[in-house]
Amino acid sequence: VRANVTAPTESLGSEVSQVAQGEPFPLDCPLVELAELGPGWPLFFDFGFFLAVACAGVFIVNLPMVSLFASGSGLQQWPASLHKSMEWSILLSAGNLGPQGSEAVLPGWCAHLGCATLLVLVILYSRRQKKLYRQLDRNQVEPMDYALLLSGTSGVAEDFWRDEARVREFVETCLGKDG
Repeated sequence: VRANVTAPTESLGSEVSQVAQGEPFPLDCPLVELAELGPGWPLFFDFGFFLAVACAGVFIVNLPMVSLFASGSGLQQWPASLHKSMEWSILLSAGNLGPQGSEAVLPGWCAHLGCATLLVLVILYSRRQKKLYRQLDRNQVEPMDYALLLSGTSGVAEDFWRDEARVREFVETCLGKDG
């Protein structure tokens, strides 16, 4: 069986020239349009959007805890305190409550709620990813989408289907050369 294989450099040069001649995608194009570059591109950008939403969700859930930390003034109670040269971000940490911490239950509830938010978002995204993959797969036709199942054939029929040229000729005869 012979295959028509082009050298990798020829193929790469051809792809580069096609990309250079193509029109760029608009910034607000639907993700499905990126599928012509391959199914991984829409999935990649969709995952990036999911990560942004997940980070924003966890940040919003933890805002009450951060405000509790910011209201503390126990940073100077630490033995090795560098409170003279501290940055503003240190004031938003749990260390600002002092060595004894806080009796508030808010940090624990925020942590549990943040974990629950991530769990729900991951479950929802898993469903979305499967739906998007099915949509992309439905729009793309590949040779793997079709198969011939032969059973109970004699050895002569099996030999016929093993020869690529004969199969191509048979399919072109049935469907036409452009079919």
